[in-house]
Amino acid sequence: MEAGTDKTYRDGTDRAIAPAETWQRVLPRLPEMGITRVADVTGLDHIGVPVFMAVRPNSRGLTVAQGKGLSVDAARVSAVMESIEAYHAERIEAPLLLGSWDELARHRRLVDTSFLITAAGEPLRRDRRLLWIEGTDLMSGEPVWLPFDLVHNDYTGASQAGQSPFAVTSNGLASGNHLLEATSHAICEVIERDAEALWLATPKQRQDELRVDPDTVDDPACRYVLDTLAAAGVAAACWDMTTDIGLPCFTVDIAEDPRVSISRVAVAQGQGCHPRREIALLRALTEAVQSRLTVIAGSRDDFYRSLYARANDLDNREAAWRTCAAGNAPRHFTDVPTRDNGSFQEDIEHELAALRQAGITEAIQVPLGGEQLGISVVRVMLPGAEHAPTPDTYHPGPRARRLREAGA
Repeated sequence: MEAGTDKTYRDGTDRAIAPAETWQRVLPRLPEMGITRVADVTGLDHIGVPVFMAVRPNSRGLTVAQGKGLSVDAARVSAVMESIEAYHAERIEAPLLLGSWDELARHRRLVDTSFLITAAGEPLRRDRRLLWIEGTDLMSGEPVWLPFDLVHNDYTGASQAGQSPFAVTSNGLASGNHLLEATSHAICEVIERDAEALWLATPKQRQDELRVDPDTVDDPACRYVLDTLAAAGVAAACWDMTTDIGLPCFTVDIAEDPRVSISRVAVAQGQGCHPRREIALLRALTEAVQSRLTVIAGSRDDFYRSLYARANDLDNREAAWRTCAAGNAPRHFTDVPTRDNGSFQEDIEHELAALRQAGITEAIQVPLGGEQLGISVVRVMLPGAEHAPTPDTYHPGPRARRLREAGA
């Protein structure tokens, strides 16, 4: 669920739902999902933007989920919903098919194998047998089957069909008070990760041109976070990484002067995407605050010793501070495209239209449950979208290769 004001969350009829209402709905059910503790960790840092963590010790992936928001209620719900998403993605109750693409494609529509790039950077072999799950193509409304390992979030072992050819990630996993809200959030997350991957292929000179002047940010919520960071002595650098898809995407770095800092964090980053530029930037800003606090808390399973070694390196911390404190930011916030739709349905229609014009012609939705909690959990896959979970092992797709060739 997205960070924002207490009126950010809405149901399918677009009735405003305060985070406190969602919290009261899910609170009695937390034990059955293994969530043992929900903690306010805001005070471990001196910034003051609320950050919470939810602990699920028997998770089949990360045991700690983080959440952020402009209020305590929003941050608490954000953390809990993040943990609930993972719980449902670890325990999917849906029919599965075992077979190869060649075997199953005779009678069912399957996702195009040209978009199924394995962890080794190779297209999936059509004679490779694996498990498949059914989803719905939001573009056409037709059923389509995709590899189960691209949907579940169970990191405890390989797929029952054998060693998985794919890297299991949480990209496109989202929740909401209604299926429409969850689906829109999931689509935006995949677009955000796509933009992040393409950003890696963007020449440094072009990146510098896309740095956003914080003084031009006119949204009250974003302005509050920027002013709060400044008052805490933390510099923020924002870049517009919107791609050919056209939905606003931002990446944010925050850093502190190492000469006065008591927190050894080299740089914390956050990204955000949404049809409305102010929500996209707010997501990126609050995620950067959350990322910094997560490093400080030291509770996340996949933050390894090497990360802390880099954070303790004075040269890294000074370089991050110089970058974030630099004054040259030629891009105006109001130059970034924006769209204020009237409902989640309109958001989704706008998002799908944006994907089509960028050449992405499928958007596969797989509902994962949550109805017993009065919420919806969903996974969305966008065949053709880029994703670089780790830059060292990233295999660029066609759009990233075209961008690199253009900048060469």
